Amino acid sequence: MKDAFYSTLIAIMNHLPQGVLQTSSGLLHFASHIPENWFTIISGGTDIKEGRTLHPQFQILIQFLQLLPRFDNGSIQNARQLMTILSSIITKDSYKMRFVKNLTITGHDQEIPIRAYIPKNIIKPAPVLIYYHGGGWTFGDLDTHDGVCRMIAHEGRCVVVAVDYRLAPENKYPAAIEDAYAVYLWARWHAAQIDGNPLQIAVGGDNAGATLATQVCYQAKQENLSLPCFQMLLYPITDLRLSTRSYEVFREGLPVTQSMMQWFVQNYLSDASDAATPEISPLLIKDLQGLPPALVTTAGFDPVHDEGALYAQRLKAADVPVTYKSYDSFPHAYIHFTDVIPAVRAALLESISDLRSAIF
Repeated sequence: MKDAFYSTLIAIMNHLPQGVLQTSSGLLHFASHIPENWFTIISGGTDIKEGRTLHPQFQILIQFLQLLPRFDNGSIQNARQLMTILSSIITKDSYKMRFVKNLTITGHDQEIPIRAYIPKNIIKPAPVLIYYHGGGWTFGDLDTHDGVCRMIAHEGRCVVVAVDYRLAPENKYPAAIEDAYAVYLWARWHAAQIDGNPLQIAVGGDNAGATLATQVCYQAKQENLSLPCFQMLLYPITDLRLSTRSYEVFREGLPVTQSMMQWFVQNYLSDASDAATPEISPLLIKDLQGLPPALVTTAGFDPVHDEGALYAQRLKAADVPVTYKSYDSFPHAYIHFTDVIPAVRAALLESISDLRSAIF
């Protein structure tokens, strides 16, 4: 029954006239200019947990999102289609690039699609950020994070390489990590093809993509290879045992819930006990010394908040230069709302500024 409803909703949204989708997008972007206190009134009050107050615009957006089927309540394919449609509605093509190149590289035993964003304001050869999209290892692709990658490329004055790594559950662990690492190795040899500097390669991502970035750094260290120059970790998942306190505090009522995180991990791992291994859960790595400098951000209303904060603490204890920022009024996946919530845009610009300072 849930799948039937999900499929019907997807079919309706796919067949809506382009003008309707553009109007929906326009209304969302218009709402970004409404005073914040109006959203508090419209939402019926404030949402406070752990001494944190959810941003008023997110309170309204979350009420809307709760009207839609949950990603973990239907088929994987329907969840992916819905995410793609929602991304197209809330994201504007705000940044024009000098070039956008869709390429395919050879990975471990398969071809890996990548997309290189080369902005107009770089000086060649430019630093490179390899960006791994979020989506719980289950969904997300080059298009769902296109707007984010364009913004990082332009504002960071660097080349961004987005990676379309293999997704679960069709491809369980370690497929995504193999693809992530293969693209890092490719960039070290072929950065010049995309106007990049092979000696200035950073890695980053959001959600599961941030986790992949940490694992690329750790694997390069284990293999005594050149490390990335920086890691940009936006609300990373660092402990797949899902056992920190924030999973209880923020277990429901948000864009990402405790049960959804459990669903992601079930999709990704063949055996739940694998979550206790450091190769999968970066927080469990015993020796973090020598890893690249890092930016770690967390969201205040997020089940994965605590493990991100703990990972930043562990990096600092291992003498890794780390900048940690908690955006206490945001939920998980906040970067997708950069074009509709000014406070989110300011936060991402702040993260990009940290990236730019580290790689130049």
